[in-house]
Amino acid sequence: MRIHYPDVPLGVVIDTLQRGHEEPSVDAPVLGVFGTSSQQGKFTVQLALRRKLIEKGYRVAQIGTEHHSELFGMDLAFPMGYASPLKLPLQFYVPYLDFKMREMCRKKKSEIILVGSQSGTIPYDLFEHDTHPLPTIAFLLGTKPDACILVVNSIDPDEYVQDTLNAIRALGKAPTIMLAMSDKEKHIRAAYGRTIISPRQMSQEEIQQKLLHLEETFAIPAVEIVSEAGQQRMAETVIRHFSAENGTTNEDATWSTSRK
Repeated sequence: MRIHYPDVPLGVVIDTLQRGHEEPSVDAPVLGVFGTSSQQGKFTVQLALRRKLIEKGYRVAQIGTEHHSELFGMDLAFPMGYASPLKLPLQFYVPYLDFKMREMCRKKKSEIILVGSQSGTIPYDLFEHDTHPLPTIAFLLGTKPDACILVVNSIDPDEYVQDTLNAIRALGKAPTIMLAMSDKEKHIRAAYGRTIISPRQMSQEEIQQKLLHLEETFAIPAVEIVSEAGQQRMAETVIRHFSAENGTTNEDATWSTSRK
């Protein structure tokens, strides 16, 4: 039996970086999925978007940050999420991910690369050091997305969403082309020294009102993650964005990338 454990040992990273000059630059557009917190549905967004793009005939490569990413067909698991086995210093994240992106692009001849991060993107509180999302920032810099989808909670303050959009634009030089939201509303409470999140199913009216508010506030499309219409709109928005960058709206056109 072949047993595979989702880890990236330091020795493997060092060996990889020593031959990093061998790979050419990434020549496919990269779409990143980021979020404002944990437990939002970011992994569901990644799976749904890949499925829709493959159905439309595109060759998709993908890096996931969940331990089980490869079990769902992704090309690389970089398990930096909850209970991460990674023992890598943060300064290794960026060059290693950059190399794997180049390698993946060459091997798969992909037309688009999807990358999905963990948890939030910017801190809620600068003084709570344990909540600083440094791995997420390193992941953003290592994968260098050309555009992003931001997953938000229905309870997120508008100011925090805007700050996250600004941070992605400033740090990653990438526009956020869509917001995605779960059909569950989080109820957060503290008990016995722990934070407990209890999801509540939202009604369709509540969902539509919140999506409309997001679109009017941030002037970009907003979709419900688990709805078929929302997933279809996600794929169409991604196709339209990268096709438009290349001067055409034809879905069969070669997509463009700002990567050098």
